[in-house]
Amino acid sequence: MDGRIEAALVAADLVQLAEQAGSHLRKNGAEWRGNCPLHGGDNPTGFAIYTGPDGKQRWQCFSGDCGHGDLIDFVARWHGTDLAGALRYLTGDTQPDPAIVQRLATERAERAAVALKAEIARAQAALDDLLASQRVDTFAANLQANERAQRLWQQRGIIPEMQAMWQLGFCPAFTVGETETPTLTIPVFGEGWELRTLRHRLLNPPKPGDKYRPDRAGLGNHVFMADPDAGWSASRVLVVEGEIKAMVVYQTLDDPAIQVIGIPGKTAAQQVIAALGDGGRDVVICLDPDAQDESQSIARQVGGRVLMLVDKVDDAILSGSLDKSALKWLLKTARRQ
Repeated sequence: MDGRIEAALVAADLVQLAEQAGSHLRKNGAEWRGNCPLHGGDNPTGFAIYTGPDGKQRWQCFSGDCGHGDLIDFVARWHGTDLAGALRYLTGDTQPDPAIVQRLATERAERAAVALKAEIARAQAALDDLLASQRVDTFAANLQANERAQRLWQQRGIIPEMQAMWQLGFCPAFTVGETETPTLTIPVFGEGWELRTLRHRLLNPPKPGDKYRPDRAGLGNHVFMADPDAGWSASRVLVVEGEIKAMVVYQTLDDPAIQVIGIPGKTAAQQVIAALGDGGRDVVICLDPDAQDESQSIARQVGGRVLMLVDKVDDAILSGSLDKSALKWLLKTARRQ
């Protein structure tokens, strides 16, 4: 690697860059934790900076779909640029040597391929362990035996029949750091009801903005399909933010012709864009009121329309200001991007 590039990378501090990008970081043991600045996250522990096995700083977003990587990856995501652009930012060199950029790109691609293979293996091992543990069944049985937990789900808009259909559950004590909290559990299924992950909605979160945890590490972020039988083949699709919103909206619409997808965070998983970007269906994006830019971006990529509401869609439904007929009318009037 060119000496100037190496010197610039050694001198750069990922913690400082992340704070410049908008993260509020705090030291937590051997790592730094804060909100993710790449997607404007508000989870105070949803973004981590740590030292990798190679001794270099690395980052990971747990609250959205920003992924993970090293300092160069962070700058590229932050500024929406490529490798050459990230090097220009870090080195101040307006014209980095193309041969050096190409060699660096090849080396990084090879390392990324190896890391991806390892990540897929870890995810499969975590999923196999989750399936073997039968925790989904255990938590569902806990819910059926606990009327208070059933009422908590109903307060969030999910009637008992739908609680059973989605195999929702209750965990009396889930460990978060050094504390325990009861949780409402949400299995996330792919097409054909194939389990992808299990999420916990913390009832007593250690911090107000830190409400969700996966059942175990390594499972990754996956979209929530309100109707796993229909999968991606539905001709009409409504994309909302989060699993509970997807449940409330699907239940309210009560229309098997409309698939409702809940995405984790405000950044759509690439699988959503890839699955919905092939055309031939009516796609409406309805994220939270503070995610107008994200809604428009996703809609443009999938050739869809945008529905922007004053309130979060599930809040509007639960307050009584939005019912089935009004929601269907709004879906018809959503604007194309």
